Amino acid sequence: KKYNYDLNLMSNQKCNDQLKIIANLASLHINLTMHVGRHTFATWALTKGVGIETVSKMLAHSNVAMTEKYAHVLQTSVIQGFGKLK
Repeated sequence: KKYNYDLNLMSNQKCNDQLKIIANLASLHINLTMHVGRHTFATWALTKGVGIETVSKMLAHSNVAMTEKYAHVLQTSVIQGFGKLK
């Protein structure tokens, strides 16, 4: 409300350029992009128990099937985790 919802928006390319600068300053050896951030957020939210339908809406996916790939990553992690416990 402070800015009357009139915020300066930057393009995805410009944002990714800024994220690369941040990654370099933080000595991160990863190609940090908005896509990586969205994927990290979705995986984190699902890990914390947020429903897949809710995460799907948060990411503005047109259907839950698009979000299910993040849940698949979690399922793989669970299987690997049980494998380590054996």
